[in-house]
Order: sequence, then structure tokens, then C-alpha cells
Amino acid sequence: QATMDEQGAVFVEMLEVCIHTILCVRKVYPVEAFARHRAFGVPVFMSRHPGVNTYIAEVLTSATALVQANAVEQLTVCVLDGANRVAERYAFELNQRLPEEEEGKKSDDVLAVNDTVYLMRALLMKLQVADQHLPEPPGDSTFTILLHSRNDDALKSFLAQPEANWIDATDEDLRCPSTVWQLKRVTTPIVDFALNVYYTRHTTPRERTLDVEPHPHPPPPTGGEEDLL
Repeated sequence: QATMDEQGAVFVEMLEVCIHTILCVRKVYPVEAFARHRAFGVPVFMSRHPGVNTYIAEVLTSATALVQANAVEQLTVCVLDGANRVAERYAFELNQRLPEEEEGKKSDDVLAVNDTVYLMRALLMKLQVADQHLPEPPGDSTFTILLHSRNDDALKSFLAQPEANWIDATDEDLRCPSTVWQLKRVTTPIVDFALNVYYTRHTTPRERTLDVEPHPHPPPPTGGEEDLL
């Protein structure tokens, strides 16, 4: 049975691939800014620009401790339009797992890994064709990442760390499109989350959330593509 730390690490690894895929599919950056890789046995496109990659990696690294502490309710990738308004939200909603509920449970580790890889393949393939279900991407877009915490004590401890470079989200950050599409749920002994996509500009009441500064457009990358097996 995977420990809470292992579950958190796997979830964060999945998030990194999904975030790069969203940026490519929704044309936040031009296709030339991405290189072809493989993840979970599926061809994917990952950013080739060091600035974008560092931004994503640092955000996820700083959030890993909260994920492993079972204190994250949701991590959301927001695509912002040219007026810096939220046009789309990709909400990775985690199911809360209590350590005492895991005690005494046994699972076949190989089967659990295989199930996780299989469901992640299905998620990535659906994400790659999301354009078929969504409006045209907003022009001149950027992105930001929101972290929703379910545990105030863990949140305070997290924010006290020097590397926790997060800020309170603004009202504009929290504007939530009202049309929701559950793209995929991934439930295995290792991870348990759903990816819901919100893609209209209607709003919902304010919620408690943390934010990092939106990432700007990078300069065009140079050099050839590379593949990872």
C-alpha cells in the first residue's frame, strides 16, 4: 500500500505532465515552445522553455508538502485571457484520505501501479483532445495556479516556510466559469482525484485560496526537440 508521501509524490508528478499538456492544447504558448516526450506510455508535449519549466517545477515542489499532508482540497490551473480574466479553470480535485482508513488495507502494488498508469493514459488522451469540447482558446493568454487548502493549521505552517512563495488569490482570480465538464476521475490505491474543467465566464462566491503570480510569455525557445522514453 502506498504511503501518504508516495501518493503525494505520484500526484505531483502527474500534475506536472497535465499542466504542460494544458498549456500546449489550449495554446497558451505556441506549439514551437513544446517538445515531444512520453509519459505514462502516452506521447505528450512538454515545454522546452527553461523559464516556464522552472516556474511549474517550483510551484509544484513548494506545494508537495501540503499534498503529502493531505491538506490540499484542489489545485487549479487557470488560463487567463488578454485582459487577465479567468477564461478557463482546470481543477484537480483530491479526495481526502484519512490515514486510519488506510490501516489494515492491502493491495497488490503491481496491480495498483498498472491501474494508475492505465487511468493516467486515459486522462492524458482525453486532455489532448479537449479542444473538441471547449470554446476557442482566448488570445494572448497566460496562466496561473491556485491552491485550495482544507486544513488551516497545515496552511499556516506551510506559509511560514521561506520557500512557500504563495499569495492570497484576488477576487478576479476566483471568478469561476459556471459550466463544468468532468474530464476524468482517477481512483486507485495510489491516487484519487478528478479533473473538472470550467469554461465559461460566469462567477461563483469567493473561496479561500492561495495563488502564485501569473507566468508571462517566454521568448521563443531555440534548439531541436528531444524525446524521453
